[in-house]
Amino acid sequence: MKKWLICLLIVILNICAVMQPLTITPVSAAKKTVDFWVIWGDAPAFVEYHAFKRLVDEFNKQSSAVQVNLVVGPGDYSYFDKLIVATAAGNPPDLFVDGIDVHQELLSVLVPVDETNLAKHLDMKNYVPFIQENAVYDGHWYTIPWSLGTQFLLYNPKVFEELGLPGSAVPQTWADLDRIGMKIAGVNKSSRPDLYALVVQFDAWGFEPWIWQAGGRLYDPAKRQVTINTPQVLKALRFLSEGVNAKGYIAPPGNDTGWLIKSGNLAMWQALPQHYNIWRQITGEYPGVTLLPKDAESGTTVGGWHLYMTNTPDRDATVEFLTWLTDPERHARYLIESGTVTPRLDLAQKSATFKDFLAQHVEARVAVQQVMFGRMLHPAVRRTPVGPEVERLLEEAFMTVIRNQEAPERALQKADEAANARLKQWLERKLK
Repeated sequence: MKKWLICLLIVILNICAVMQPLTITPVSAAKKTVDFWVIWGDAPAFVEYHAFKRLVDEFNKQSSAVQVNLVVGPGDYSYFDKLIVATAAGNPPDLFVDGIDVHQELLSVLVPVDETNLAKHLDMKNYVPFIQENAVYDGHWYTIPWSLGTQFLLYNPKVFEELGLPGSAVPQTWADLDRIGMKIAGVNKSSRPDLYALVVQFDAWGFEPWIWQAGGRLYDPAKRQVTINTPQVLKALRFLSEGVNAKGYIAPPGNDTGWLIKSGNLAMWQALPQHYNIWRQITGEYPGVTLLPKDAESGTTVGGWHLYMTNTPDRDATVEFLTWLTDPERHARYLIESGTVTPRLDLAQKSATFKDFLAQHVEARVAVQQVMFGRMLHPAVRRTPVGPEVERLLEEAFMTVIRNQEAPERALQKADEAANARLKQWLERKLK
């Protein structure tokens, strides 16, 4: 055999030897991708985004079948416009963050949780009562409740000591708050004009807890009417307006809360969980924390973020990721890192991380306790275009009375009439 032919055979055999493993080793299938949109940007202040990113990075390292692409949000409400536009164009993300009332334009593409294996993994009975009452749309469970914000009471023990009040004097009821407030108002008028008993949130979200506690409901499902002008709402409005104006112990709208805290001139603050750490940043010391003082019943307003999956070709991959993400330990890590409240009661039983966190953080224990009394505007009106109008009109009524000292009855009557006129118009258009 000629020498050149032998060389050629050797080259061919070597090529075959190299290629043989490639022909007999199966090529792994490409990962399925899950596009996960969140509202928050990636700036350091957006702790929610970074808490998600750490979990997503961990999942991507572990999973051989699914790759999650965490899409940074704009950090503002233009995020929802982008979601709606993408969905209208037939290209929704596989998974996204929204509030409990997901935008109506997105409902048609959602996958109900109760039609997947997640329903067993995330038993609705393990969620706080307010979630169980509000998480269902048209008979289906679409939302995966993820994190909550609630309001409770922060207080400065030093102010109580200065006033000769024992540590146990923190108000449990409206009557307690009024009594302590009047004592502080006396000091305010005599020697410390900047001393206030309480800072409240002057918006609908801040006013609503007082309405719930007085027994107000803001909607009558039997009559399909908004109920702003009721004795219960009037009671809450009078309590707050008198505390600002006639009695002077509630700091007025526009106050500089940070300065009041720094100067030691604030006894109590109707606050959110994140304000607990803000107080410490201002003073170097943690405040006391307790439930909001109650009237006829306990109540607080609760908001938060939820996860929604859409009916895309990779929905099974989304379910796989969500099953991993909602494991008690991982969910607990997110809540702790982001400083938010859990919607799930089972975390305290199933997550060692969360148990340890609760044992060491009084503010977390109080927040979980307070959220059990959480309420929202009734779903029948909240999930209509009229819902935001009801809260806007409520806020306008309260602020008119507090700022301009308008007669409370008249302010509530005007708000009630305007809200029901809008609701009637919407219902009539819907029936056409």
